[in-house]
Amino acid sequence: MRVLIDAVNVTAAGPLGVASSLIPELLMRRALRCHGLVAEGVLSALDWRERIRVVGARRAGWSNRAQRLLDVGWRLAATARQFDVDAILTLGDIGAIRGTTPSVLFVHNALLLRDEEGVSARVQREVFARAVARATSVIVQTPIMRAALSREHDVDAARIHVVSHPSPAATSLGRIPPALDDASGSDRFRLLYLAAYYPHKRHDLLPGIARALRDVGRSKDVVIYITLPECPQTAALLSTVMAETGDLVVNLGRLSQEDAGAALSAVDGLLHLSDAESYGMTLYEALKAGRRIIAPDVPYATWACGGAATFFSAGNAEAAATAIVELLDGRGDASRLTRERETALRKFLPTWADVAKAFEDTMRSAIPR
Repeated sequence: MRVLIDAVNVTAAGPLGVASSLIPELLMRRALRCHGLVAEGVLSALDWRERIRVVGARRAGWSNRAQRLLDVGWRLAATARQFDVDAILTLGDIGAIRGTTPSVLFVHNALLLRDEEGVSARVQREVFARAVARATSVIVQTPIMRAALSREHDVDAARIHVVSHPSPAATSLGRIPPALDDASGSDRFRLLYLAAYYPHKRHDLLPGIARALRDVGRSKDVVIYITLPECPQTAALLSTVMAETGDLVVNLGRLSQEDAGAALSAVDGLLHLSDAESYGMTLYEALKAGRRIIAPDVPYATWACGGAATFFSAGNAEAAATAIVELLDGRGDASRLTRERETALRKFLPTWADVAKAFEDTMRSAIPR
């Protein structure tokens, strides 16, 4: 089977991690012959160029949106015809809106299903809707995402395949951030919030969490580590958070995938505040690492964690603080939590080879017989 792998729209850290784990396994599938339209970040992150014919890449100087409109409106269909491929696999949410080649679309951005404000967001949603309508099959990560996609875009659920993958494969052993290493002997319960800066990540809840913990006299019993880069986009948020939380919040700065894994291994638990994810990959990573988890009671989080997490009312800082206090007080039987983690992890495919097989099976089913 000849496949065009479309990874031009893969630029953010999360999707890059998925692509760098999935594509090498796809290339190991003997029945697949792969061509690639790829982003430079995908190329530089991988060592598989000798096993794929790269037939196009991101154009220098083009914005992400302009690049994607060119791809989905013309370049994908033209490249598929040029190399006579049997199927197109798009890894970056928005796929071809023209052409007749069967296509499989991997959707992992839950924000595309939300009614965001602004002209740009509306245009993106319209293009996404056309890509979903044109796709032969769609792959999502959870049953929650399948139900939402089917409902919001009137897609037959039979066209939507759920592939729950593990964490991106680490390329090397990470380094524990110095601030965490220095605090290894502390009696404070250490929580890590692994999240980039986007409004839906809800870093704005941190000052309220700090106030609520101070009000009940527990702010000295816990420290929350965040991972925000210091840049113009985060300056105002960081200034507010650090000024209003005192020593309860420590910013580690942006971490690589490898260092994030090392950081998670060095803390006591994961704090998760985001209320709009399709997957919440850090939840899986915390389950795998055997860490305690505090998360909002939203569908993707309750599906992923089951009974292995302490949940709070989404968007409520006081409720999040109450959940932290419950964790500090040791509520929850350790053996029960171990069983709950094992149950939760069974929902996910164990290896990226299994994920690649599921993707190949979906592509084969998309090709007319």
